[in-house]
Amino acid sequence: MLRSPNRRRALMVRLIVLAPLGILAGACAAMISLMILTAYVPDLGTAFLAAFFAAWRAIWRAAVEFDDPEQAARVFGRAGSLATLMLLAPIVVTAIISEIARLRGALAHIVLAGALTILIPYVAIAPRSGDAGPSAAEGRILACLFFAGAASGLLYYLIAGRRRVAPMETALR
Repeated sequence: MLRSPNRRRALMVRLIVLAPLGILAGACAAMISLMILTAYVPDLGTAFLAAFFAAWRAIWRAAVEFDDPEQAARVFGRAGSLATLMLLAPIVVTAIISEIARLRGALAHIVLAGALTILIPYVAIAPRSGDAGPSAAEGRILACLFFAGAASGLLYYLIAGRRRVAPMETALR
């Protein structure tokens, strides 16, 4: 598959240095774009503010009212896990899929990361039997999450994906 030492070295640099750097930068891009979108989309700002205050209240209650620091640490860990799941997991899965499938295009990275970012919240609010579907406010929030995921996919592509060798070019050599 990879015959020359330079090609092997380029692959190792991409997998060891560029992919983790692209994942980290993609997660930062998602967080920054969500902060910017929160200022312009009131529904998103309200939802994130409510989630933040609910998490803070749960941590405060566990630490102060119940006088249980271990419980506070568990609650804080769960809040961190949720944030990681929403911001980091989609770009990690995008990186894994793009490396395995050898995706080269920016559009593929953008759409895949955006779709994976809205997958978890959409499943949580998926229409039940008889529901009409997500409300207009939920739709706007899902659109904002898609754009945050798209920003992370684009940044991952710019850092780790755009200098990749084409699959056919590799197979012919």
